[in-house]
Amino acid sequence: PLESAGVELVASEQAHALAARGHSVDVFASGYRPEPDTSEERQGEVRVVRVGAPPAAFPDLASTWDNHAFDEAFVRFLDETRPDVVHFQHTVMLSPNLIGIAGARGVPTVLTLHDAWHLCHRLYLLDRDGLRCEGPEEGARCDTCLADLGGSALGRARFDFMARAIDRVDRVLAPSRAIAARHESAWPFLEGRIAVADPGLANTPARREGRRPGTGRPGDPLRFVFVGTWLPHKGL
Repeated sequence: PLESAGVELVASEQAHALAARGHSVDVFASGYRPEPDTSEERQGEVRVVRVGAPPAAFPDLASTWDNHAFDEAFVRFLDETRPDVVHFQHTVMLSPNLIGIAGARGVPTVLTLHDAWHLCHRLYLLDRDGLRCEGPEEGARCDTCLADLGGSALGRARFDFMARAIDRVDRVLAPSRAIAARHESAWPFLEGRIAVADPGLANTPARREGRRPGTGRPGDPLRFVFVGTWLPHKGL
């Protein structure tokens, strides 16, 4: 990936792991470019197609999720690759409308809920003051965050749009029980449809037999190690 954030790295690791098992893997990704051009490259056995879109394709906030800027490129991608399954690692910087395009062609779809993007336009269920949000409440609670952009009307429209998009997915995955529960609480139709799949870690050495984790003694303070980006929304 061009970026080193979590979802991009998970997508890369899974793509190369599948290729190593003999599967054919093609990646469709946003190229973060201001023009609707398409580039192609190979990273080992994985083919990567990057697409861009002009700024005019996103005239307002709603168009950053409900858009058709990538439809034609995605249709060409599906026609070229003729996949057995499409795994949507994320739809941010693209559009959930691509889920419907794959489904309309009869291709089974998988979506991983890496974060709260489909519930919250801010991705992390933190309000504009950085405080925890209990959830969109069908978009009604989005009024404060979207006060200058359409208020709860836009929040409700987004909530309904995302619900329809996710309902089209054949299999929904979540990397934790907490994320799964959050989405099931907001959308009860997802109950029993989300499989929790630990993303795991690549290149992690196995623990030696008989070795105790940690080096402390009984009564010592408990020490924690945080591995990640030092940002408030990580909850550190």
